Parts: sequence; structure tokens; C-alpha cells
Amino acid sequence: MKWRFRGSHNTRGLAPQANPQPRVAPPIASRTVHGRMRFVAVGLGLALAVATGRAVVLQTVEAPAMKREAAKNYLRSETLDDWRGDIVDRNGRLLGVSVHRWAITVDPKSVAEPRRTAQVLAPITGLSEVEVLRRIDPSAVEIDEGESLNPASAMARELTAPLVRALAGAWDVPRAHFDRRLDIVERFFQLEQLRSSAVFGIVDELAAAAENTARALATDVDKLRFFPTRGRRFAYVAHDLDDDAVERLAEARDAETRRCREAREVGESCKNALTAVWARPESRRYYPKRELGSQLIGLVGRDDKGLSGIEQAMNGFLSGGMERVTAIKDSRGHRIFLDGLPADATLVGNTVELTIDQQIQAWAEQELGRACLASGARAGYAIAIRPKTGEVLAAANFPNYNPNTFQDWFREQRPIKEERAALFERRRNLEWASKFGFVDKAYGEHTDRTRRELAAGLEQEIDAFVEYQHAYPNASRNMAFLDVYEPGSIMKVFTAAAALEENVIDLDTTFDLENGDWELDDIEGNVIHDITRLTEGNLALILKKSSNIGASKIAFLLGAPKLEEYLRAFGFGAATRSGFPGEPKGILRPADQWVPVELANVSFGQGMAATGIQLAMALGALANEGRLMQPLLVKRVLDGNGQVLESWQPREVRQVVSEKTARTVLDLMQGVVEPDGTGRRAYIPEWPVAGKTGTGQKPHLRRRGYSEEMWVNTFFGVAPADDPEVVVVILIDEPKGKKHGGGLIAAPAFKRLMEKTLGYLGVPSPFVTGKRMAWLAPDVLAERRAEERLPDAHPDPIEALAPRVATTDGLVPVPDFRGLTMAEVKRLAAQIGLTVRFEGSGVATAQSVMPSQTVDATEGVLVTFRSQLPGDVAGGEEARAVVPAPSALAADWIDARTAPPTRIPMIEDAERLDPPVAIVPGGVRDDEPAGGAP
Repeated sequence: MKWRFRGSHNTRGLAPQANPQPRVAPPIASRTVHGRMRFVAVGLGLALAVATGRAVVLQTVEAPAMKREAAKNYLRSETLDDWRGDIVDRNGRLLGVSVHRWAITVDPKSVAEPRRTAQVLAPITGLSEVEVLRRIDPSAVEIDEGESLNPASAMARELTAPLVRALAGAWDVPRAHFDRRLDIVERFFQLEQLRSSAVFGIVDELAAAAENTARALATDVDKLRFFPTRGRRFAYVAHDLDDDAVERLAEARDAETRRCREAREVGESCKNALTAVWARPESRRYYPKRELGSQLIGLVGRDDKGLSGIEQAMNGFLSGGMERVTAIKDSRGHRIFLDGLPADATLVGNTVELTIDQQIQAWAEQELGRACLASGARAGYAIAIRPKTGEVLAAANFPNYNPNTFQDWFREQRPIKEERAALFERRRNLEWASKFGFVDKAYGEHTDRTRRELAAGLEQEIDAFVEYQHAYPNASRNMAFLDVYEPGSIMKVFTAAAALEENVIDLDTTFDLENGDWELDDIEGNVIHDITRLTEGNLALILKKSSNIGASKIAFLLGAPKLEEYLRAFGFGAATRSGFPGEPKGILRPADQWVPVELANVSFGQGMAATGIQLAMALGALANEGRLMQPLLVKRVLDGNGQVLESWQPREVRQVVSEKTARTVLDLMQGVVEPDGTGRRAYIPEWPVAGKTGTGQKPHLRRRGYSEEMWVNTFFGVAPADDPEVVVVILIDEPKGKKHGGGLIAAPAFKRLMEKTLGYLGVPSPFVTGKRMAWLAPDVLAERRAEERLPDAHPDPIEALAPRVATTDGLVPVPDFRGLTMAEVKRLAAQIGLTVRFEGSGVATAQSVMPSQTVDATEGVLVTFRSQLPGDVAGGEEARAVVPAPSALAADWIDARTAPPTRIPMIEDAERLDPPVAIVPGGVRDDEPAGGAP
């Protein structure tokens, strides 16, 4: 402490003076203290008044605005999308469903070390580090330079590489986009006529300019970016991840947090690589039956919007609605719904129930695939409908694909699409380059010849590629509804129906069939040919032997206007309005544009084109007493609570021909499947079949006219012919081999599919199994079919097999069905009140519940049938040995009344032996090929 003394300061060498007295300050007056206190009090009072006033203003005037501002921090008004609805078949079995998956997203602008982030995310997402880095920051990915083809282009590429890289990053365009144009420049400079010193001088000047530009760009490339990649605030890293991937992401985030904590403890800087990375839930469409009906059901995009098929057609119903709710959100993103969810909010989309039957669809795909693979065919389709209602039971396509792995399949097809795009881009570039005046100066008098040579060489490459691409059809395309083909000889059925309806001919009218060759009286001298050389025949023989000459002569009697009128009445040349997106109307030119040869061609299915669904519905009109029905693909739409929102009933379009004409044509079509008919391989012993074969030529891919190597084999028919229940159309596209035809390739597939379908639907056979004989002569067969069943002299075995037992718990004893026909099984089950499902056809050989056991009457029993030749012991041990175990089909016989409405797993068709093949007179078996099928 220092003191201040009065007087002079002490100096060295002098004696100290006496202690000085401190100066005493005068006391502060009480008035001053009171003044200061009043000042402080007034200041505090004013401040309190201002604060109080501000509080009053906040609580009154500004209260609404403050509440809104506060709500922004913790209140969220969110939209909850309904879960996309399910797609089920006619029995409620699940075909399409949405499942919960995860996506990993990133904020590229907040990522400090993109390479470190990519390194951490790569093992979690299953992608490569380069791919993850490209999705976070494309500019950080190094692009490998391709090898040049000559010194000039090598120098140009080397010097312009920085410029190309900068432009690719600035516009976020793939590097391949620029490389392709550099390839064009390379090809341009490789031409012999341009290899001169003058040209290389131009290249040197361009190289010098590129070098200067590259040197300038190398200083700071980022400044030239018009759309900086790092400016994005959101990007997807990976989709379709499961819960395990999210757990691995959480573990990696914790590991990064520990790493940075340890680094900071030792004084090092560290940034968490996963700070701007999040996992967000998303829905993914899953198809539990994989390839089953994939082209019909369709696909769903990333935005949960239908892209094709039923998914697209019914997108408005499947996508459902949206619910607006208010939630509190804390700092960690957890949400609490204040008012709860609305009472009517199901958050589940509507369920679309199709007319497709899963089991029939599976059989259709199985038999179609077997026929296409056995014949080496390019593609094919199979359609099954119910003619009386127009319901589509199956629509199979070959080849097919698994929609769950659609992205993988699409990537496999991408090279073909890229090659096609590159070829057509080369064509545009050639046209563009041909317009330069510089080309005329460079080539001189050889300009036109060089241009033609280059164009011809390019067209040859395009033609070769078109043929290559044609061999790989689009497996995601529903050919049964979208592709048009010239149907061939099956159109003779509708030509005959029109002629009979107009009374132009009758069944006794005989035509001169010209011994297989008929030269038309036209200016071009066209000739109509038949494979089978016939001298004359009536309408029945024309259809049975599939005579082109006979159909042509019928068409000339009918006339072009009437033939066109009836074909359009059957639905050709117009869309069927099935509801399937993109369905075409086919090709049918107006009759006033036909020349004589076109009238002849149309009568037997050439010069026009139709879709598979058009053929099925047209034949269904004949099977439905002449009434054309509109096809039905969707039965109804159910909401989340199971209530019916919309339903579709069968709708008659028009009466095309009379019931008598339709019945007559079906009777004539039965002759096609007789032993001497072209469709004999479609014969089914248990049910009468009416069908028609067809073999059509396809137009050439590269030039006008028809190809001699590209054929379409078709068979369509109905069964039972006396009371049709099912219509089936089979088309095999471009089978390989010299022997082909609808009767040789498509008819056997029709037989197997129709046989299984009728047995599955429980359609009774009109024939007496005990008296059935295979491949009788036509007159004997007609007599046997006309026979009425004789009264049974034996006592009714029902009481002996399963006497009625009254039980209190609703259980009934199961009888022994083995050895009985389908009609006998039905009658026996009806008398004891037991639900029965059928598998196969012929004689019962196995059942899912053993005799003498008791089951619930509504639970049902599966009975398996197998065809028997005359002389075989029905129900014997040898017959039972080939029947699959009932457990393989245990889920398929669940009655629709007791089965759960959805999510029943798919029944895989158990492999079983085909029925024994009947013997044809002359020793030719039904499964042996016969030459010359039309």
C-alpha cells in the first residue's frame, strides 16, 4: 500500500522526517446517498415497467405469432400415406403386397470427408466404395482414360481430358456421353481420305488450344461448375435394405463417435463420417409368388406408383388415401401424435381381387413353358377364360421374370438398349455430318459413293442387331394383351360362322378344293396353297383339314364387306376394353381397301393381326351361344375393413351370331380333334373338345414379305363342347425345326392345361368312364357319346361305404372314394354333406384323408384322379403308386368359404406323371410327331 505524504520527498543521504499524517476525506452527505438510491430505484422501476409492458404485449398482441413460431420447433403437421393395397386372386390368395424396408440417405453438402463416408457405408449397403462415392460426390470419382486408337486422337484425348472431366462434373452428365462423341471424332479422322498433313496441322492447332484451356482449368476447376455437386442437400445412397443393414449403420455410427472422442482426447481433430447420413423407412412392393403372373400384375416404381399391368391400371385404388395428423417431435426425431389417429384411418390401401385363379395360372405357365422349351420357341402365351362371364382365369407369358429382382434383370438387358441407342445415334450423326460442305471438299468426286458405302455398312449393322435383339424378347411385356400376331387358320372358324349366319352356305355345300393349288383370277396371278391336297369337300372337311382354298372360296361367296362386318362384330380391329393398360386394337383394314388376294388371306388369318385376348373373347362368343362378353380382369375392390368399394359384373357386348350358328360351328370344330383331324393331339377322353389349329407366317424383320423361317403356331378350343365352361388359347412364337404347326406343338399344351383346369373346377364328364374307349372311329364315337347311361342294376354302394352318422360336433366319416368316377364322388359327397376338391381327371386314385376317419364337413377332402385305359384296374396299387403325396397339395383344397382372405402361400404344382396315352389306329401314338401339320 502506498501513502501520499505532505512536504518534499526523502532523498538518499538525508535523515528521515517524522511520520506524516494521512489526509482525511470529507464524509459523503446523506443527501447524495439518498439521491443515488432514488436514481437506482427509478431505473429499476422503469426497467420493470418496460419488462412488464413487453410481457403484456407478448401475451396479448404478439401471442398468436409467438405460438406459431414455437410450434415450428416442436410441432409437425405430417401426412401419413396409406400402405399400398394388396393384389389377390379370385380365392383371396396373395399375389402382391407391400413390405417394410429401409433407404440410406445423405446430405452431400454436410459431408466433410466423402471418401471416408463411402468407405464406411460400402460394407453396409453392399455397394462398392466407388459407387457410394459417386452417389455422394460424383466429382470425387476418378475417371479412367480410355485407350486411343491412333496418335492424333491420342494427343487430342490427352489434352482435352481435363476439359471433358470439368464439363461432365459441371453438368452432372455421364462421362460416357462425351466419350461417345470423341469416338465419332476419332472415326472421322481415321478416314483414309483425311490423312494428310493439312489435317494434322488442324489437329495440332486444336491440341494447342486444348492444352492452354486445360492449363487454365487445372488452376481451379470448381469455379467453373454451373451446378456444383456438393450443393445438393439430399441424395439416396441405397434402397431396399433390411433391418440388419440399419443395425449395422447404427453400430458404425457408434464406432465413428468413439473414434472421434478418442482423437479429441489426444488433441487431434476428427469429423464423424456418418453425421449427415440417415436411415429412413420406405415401402417396397413384394410379390410372394415370384414369376407367377408377373407380366399381368405389373411393377411399382420407387415413388410407390404403378408402372405397368394391374399395378398401373388400379393404381388409384391401390395407392389409397392420406391422413393429415399433428405430432410433437423432440430433438431426436421421436414423434408423439397429440390427437391420435382418426377413427376411420386404416393406413392400409385397398385390396384388388382379380378374376385370375392362382392354380390355373401356375398350370398355364408350366404347360406353356414346357411347350416353348421343347420346341425351341422364341416366346408364347396362354389364356384361359370362362366364356359365360368373360372372366380371365389365366394369362401366362413366356419368357417370364421375377419382379422382385426386376432391377437385376433390367441391368442385364441394358447393354441391348444401349447398343440400340448407339446405332441409331450413329445414323443421326452420319446424316448430320453428310450435310457439311467440308465433306465435299475432302472427298471430292468420291463424296456420294463414300456416303452411300458408309450408310450401307451402318444399315447392315442395324439389321444384324435387329435380328439379334429379336431373339431376346422383353420378358416383362404381357404379350397376351399387348402383342398382335397374324393368327392363321384359326380365323377360318369365324369365316365359317359368318357364312352360316348369312345363309351363304350350309353343311351340305361342297367346294372344289383344286387338289391343293388354286390360282386366283387377278392381275398378279396369286396362288392359294393347301398342305393337304383335296379334290372336294364340305364345310366340316374344310375345318377338319384346315383348307385355305375352302376358306377362301367361302369368303368370296360371303363378300368382303360382310366378312369385315362379322370380324368386327367378333371384336377384331378394336380394343376389348379389358382395362389392361396399353391394350392395342389389332389390325383389320377396311374392306373397301382389300384386293381379291387380301380377301382370301383374311379368311384364313393373314393380312390382319389380333391380340390373344381378342381371340379368346371371340371364341368365347361362339361358346356362349353367340354372345360376345367383355373380358373381366378385376372382380372387386375391398377397403381396409373388408367392405366392397367397387365391383364389376359380367357385361354382354353384343349378339354376334345366333345360338344355332354358334352351336353348329362348335360341332364342326369337334371334328378337328378327331383321329383324322389336324388337332387330334388336343383330344381329351373325359370331355369333348371343340378346337382349331392355326399356323401363321410372320413378316420378315428386314424386308417386305413373309419369312420362311418365322412361324406362329396356335391352338384354341373349348371344353366340354356340349356345354362350354373354359376357353383356352395357346400361341407358340417361332418354334424351331422343320416340323411345326398348331396341331403338333400347341395342341398338346392345350390338352394338358384344359384337362387340369376342368378337373380343378370340378366340371363333370359327360361320358361313362366304365364304357369309355380311346380313339374310336368317328361314327362309333358319335354313337357312344349319344348313348344314355343305363340304369345301374347294382345296389347303391353309398350306405356300405359311408353310412350317414349323426354327430354332435359336426364331424362326418370319410368314405373310400378310390375307384369311383368324378360324378360318383360328387354324388357320394353330396349325400353325406362333405366338401370335396378335385385334382386331375379320370378315376379317383388317392384322397387326402384316409377312409373311416372323421373330419369337419366344411373342412373338405382332396380327391386325386387319374386317367385309366380300358383294361386297367381302377384304384389299384399300381395306379396309386404314381399319385403325389397329398401333403404336397394340402393347402390347395381349402374351401373358399373357410380359407383366410389373403396371404395364403402359393401352391407349387406337384410333379406327377401324365395320363397314359391312348392308342391311335394304325399304331401311331398320340405323343409321337406327325409330319405336315398345318
